[in-house]
Amino acid sequence: MINAAIIDCKRLKTNISNIKSSLPNGCRIAAVVKGDAYGHGLTGIAGILDHTEDVSMLVTSSFKEALHIIRAGIGKQILILNDIPTEEILGELKLFPEIIDLILGQVIFSMHSYSDLYDFNKLGRERSSKINVHIRLDPSTGIKGLPGKDFKKALSEIESFDFLNISGVYGHLYSMYVDDPAKQADDAAAFDSLIQMIPGSLRSKMTVHLYSSSLFNHYTENTYDMIRVGVLMYGVYMEPCPDTHTPDVVDIITIKGRVLKTSSLISGQNIDYSGTVENGVKKVALISLGSWDIPFFLTCKDPVIGIRGHLCRVIGSPCMDSCLCDISDFDDIMESDEAVILSDQKGLRFKDWIKRSDLNFGNCQMLFSGMERIEKYYVE
Repeated sequence: MINAAIIDCKRLKTNISNIKSSLPNGCRIAAVVKGDAYGHGLTGIAGILDHTEDVSMLVTSSFKEALHIIRAGIGKQILILNDIPTEEILGELKLFPEIIDLILGQVIFSMHSYSDLYDFNKLGRERSSKINVHIRLDPSTGIKGLPGKDFKKALSEIESFDFLNISGVYGHLYSMYVDDPAKQADDAAAFDSLIQMIPGSLRSKMTVHLYSSSLFNHYTENTYDMIRVGVLMYGVYMEPCPDTHTPDVVDIITIKGRVLKTSSLISGQNIDYSGTVENGVKKVALISLGSWDIPFFLTCKDPVIGIRGHLCRVIGSPCMDSCLCDISDFDDIMESDEAVILSDQKGLRFKDWIKRSDLNFGNCQMLFSGMERIEKYYVE
């Protein structure tokens, strides 16, 4: 096994259990598996979560991701976050005529605009099947969901749409990613004021969710019925804010390569695209990475690779599926040694890479661009 991503299923389940125990009683978990499950493998992770009782539904960003999950025989309901035109939905459904009813029964589409009420209802009428929908609210701007005025209008008409099953309402607080507690509180209050308008007969049939991984431990009173857990489930977390509780989670993935060759260098020697070797570098190791096409990991500032417990500095420019690292101070490193890019070792953890890359907690998914091509192994 030269290059591999190894996912610890037991750690994943423990992370989810610890998150669940930190939530108010009755609050459910929707597991976010968008972006190839943050590089951990879409159907691999979804298959594990399908048998995890603490997870009530899965969340994707696209209809194609949802279709991959369904075609893999995974049965949990799937909420799709993106606004998908009904023409695109019909086009995709025509590709799988034998499982259309299964797809429409399992998928929950997001309604981003008032006109979606009519579009989804028309789709349901054409298919003679009810369409499952969650309404996405955006009381602040109305750009990424329904503004308040449209939500009020929709509430007055919901029961007249025969082919819609509007089973939930949700939002996302983008203000939580900036340091402005007053704005955060105002946005949460604006969302809550709309939720309070839902008549009791409708509210009892709806799942309301507002917070995602980076948000729920700030304002636990607004967790409602469910939270969407993404990066936290995989062991990625930000530093806890004062007076908040971050559940105990650990990294679940280890990414490994191999030392292909070691070589002593001559001062001024040309080594790769970047030109000559840096001053002081006397010995290097050539590391295999798999078909990554220059992963983001190794193009951020001060990248390192773990070999025999040492943190070895990456030098030069990563080239296709390999890179060089400085092993001048480590005489014990040799050909065929295991090279670790990501693990629970200090310096190679998720949070270490986030800091090293200047990414924030919300953008850490960028670290996994290109991960779909590497072999993944799921172990207990």
